[in-house]
Amino acid sequence: MRKISLIFFASFFLSGTCSPPRWVYRLPQNYKSSKISEELNGLWERPVLSPYSISDPNSGIAASEIIKITDRNYTKEHLYSENVQGLQKIQIYIETGKIETDGTWILLKPENAKGFLYEEKKKKKNSSFSPPELPSIEKHKLKDVKLPKPLLFYLNRPDMTLLPAAMERMGRTFEYGLYENTVHPYDADSEKFLNGLNSATHKKFYRQGYRKRR
Repeated sequence: MRKISLIFFASFFLSGTCSPPRWVYRLPQNYKSSKISEELNGLWERPVLSPYSISDPNSGIAASEIIKITDRNYTKEHLYSENVQGLQKIQIYIETGKIETDGTWILLKPENAKGFLYEEKKKKKNSSFSPPELPSIEKHKLKDVKLPKPLLFYLNRPDMTLLPAAMERMGRTFEYGLYENTVHPYDADSEKFLNGLNSATHKKFYRQGYRKRR
């Protein structure tokens, strides 16, 4: 029986019961754009754990989810290569845009989004399993894809982690995320929020946040 692919697997378990509120797509109406802090500049990385167990030696994944920030510009890269029971699947998503900030809330505003998808439908004869490698962006022809909405991220300074207000992956926003732990829009102080922040930061599987690479 064929294994469920990573993206479908993640999408299934990350779907919630209600749509994200409108405020997760914008900063407060009366916000004053603040200077981009130097601490935001750099590479932020979210770990992607394999959904395939060691009992399945014929399935594997190589994946990378990063955000690169330079001043008010950002690039988001999601790269996946799966080999599932001899069938290969490659997915690439690249998003670039601008950043606006209001304290610890960071708004990523996409200006361009491109993607690539390749999926084998039929297993090659006499093919053997080989561990997948991260796909090279330069080797694949990316096409324009639907531009996602802007999305808020929360900067958790103690852990230097950027957490999306609603979970996102490959340009898609899920009905699940940090917003579920807020008492009111842009909440960052309530006990409910702080508990949710701790859980989202240290969750073992499907972590929501991008941690700054030292």
